Amino acid sequence: MLHRLQYHQCLGQRLGKSVNRMSVPIQGYTDDGSRFAFVTWNITLNDNIAVVHCMSNDSRVVPTNSTLNHTNITLAQNGFFSIGTNLVDYIVTDMYANIGKCLLTIIVTDNESPTIICPRNFSNYYDHIFGFHRLVADHGRPYATVTWSPPEVYDNSQDSVTWESFPYKSGDTFPLREFPPYNLKFTASDQFGNNRSCYIYFIVIDIEPPIITCPTNITNYYDTYYGIIRAVIDPGSSTSTVTWDYPSLSDNSGSKVNVTTSHQSGERFPPKFYPPYEVEYIAEDESGNRNSCKFYFLVTGKFPSGLIN
Repeated sequence: MLHRLQYHQCLGQRLGKSVNRMSVPIQGYTDDGSRFAFVTWNITLNDNIAVVHCMSNDSRVVPTNSTLNHTNITLAQNGFFSIGTNLVDYIVTDMYANIGKCLLTIIVTDNESPTIICPRNFSNYYDHIFGFHRLVADHGRPYATVTWSPPEVYDNSQDSVTWESFPYKSGDTFPLREFPPYNLKFTASDQFGNNRSCYIYFIVIDIEPPIITCPTNITNYYDTYYGIIRAVIDPGSSTSTVTWDYPSLSDNSGSKVNVTTSHQSGERFPPKFYPPYEVEYIAEDESGNRNSCKFYFLVTGKFPSGLIN
């Protein structure tokens, strides 16, 4: 960014041995991506006879090839200056060796925000869809413990940059939630109060199926035949009324689990030697995760007291 001050009175009407400090400093702003500013300004030299020599002892000021030997001279000046307060001395001499001095103040301000790239690596990562990161819940839990790597930060000043995340910190726990997504803001700040932010959006999903365990005991138990439970028919009946306990259920979400079955406890089953009756329970949680269990039994045509054909 160039800064121009069209006319800057540096020396008085007559050269002497005093030092004149400029009351109004020149303000410059850092060039894009740099800790330096290219600053331009003009100085005006006055003498009752003629100015013959003007110099700055600062190597940052580009030398001027203007012709002197005039009573009133304006010189264009420029140079690169770093962030902060910079002092430039001028010494001017007339043809009778009278000397005048000037102290010029150039203040360079960093008004460029740091760059920040949000973290790319998250724990519990599953995929990225519709602009959201999808993270999975911890095993057996209705929440995800999420950690992330630091964001990438850089500042043109080349000084240290601080960053923070809001309103969450790495290692926080996030309950299952698909909408609205969690909004995580990262902000980088430099030493001059400039800041810039980036944002991450994520949801926590449940991909863990329910746990379902089928019962192992049934009523009307007769025996175990080659590893398969056999039920006996009801007395005076041609069928067996078989009942069993409801399967045990649990789900990490803690929400309702919907259960369907191929047979209901308390149904009547005719005698059957092979294949055995199959009872299947299917459990489905609110996220659509499914699990199932099965158990098998036979029904014999024997009464407890003997055989009927």
